[in-house]
Amino acid sequence: EGGGELRGAAASNKCGQYEDVDFLEFHERLLKINGTTMYHNKIDKLIYDDYYLAKAKSLVYLKDMLDNEWGFKQPRATLFLDLWREILPDANYLILLRHWSLVINSLYTRELNKLSESFQFESNKYQILGQYLKMWIAYSQRLLDHLKITELSRCIIIQFDENIESKLPKLTQ
Repeated sequence: EGGGELRGAAASNKCGQYEDVDFLEFHERLLKINGTTMYHNKIDKLIYDDYYLAKAKSLVYLKDMLDNEWGFKQPRATLFLDLWREILPDANYLILLRHWSLVINSLYTRELNKLSESFQFESNKYQILGQYLKMWIAYSQRLLDHLKITELSRCIIIQFDENIESKLPKLTQ
């Protein structure tokens, strides 16, 4: 009920992301001030100042006013887990682990769908795939760091398990 506006389907994801737009836009602004995007692939810590700390607190306050139980699905939040731990010290976490090849193929297919027939995208395929792998490593490292300092009783970890061989699109022809 108090989930707010959700991002639905797009050209890159016809099924929809169903991410809370308030959190999505907040994370996008944080990434922008750090000079990066959701494709951030470095281990270094991203920054935020008191202004963005206050914005995050006000976002949580708003969600609390709308509903006493709420949550958000937002992969970019992985890059700012230190911020969310500070604001929501008693939060519970649902962590979905996906095999690196599933993530890379998903991102590649998503971008390919957006660009449809882009020769430049296809000709740089292996460089792009390498960047996606670095991204998966950076996000995974943040999750591991988070799990080291978070009570595991507040974390549910689910291994996204599917038959990788039959589900992945063929990247090589």
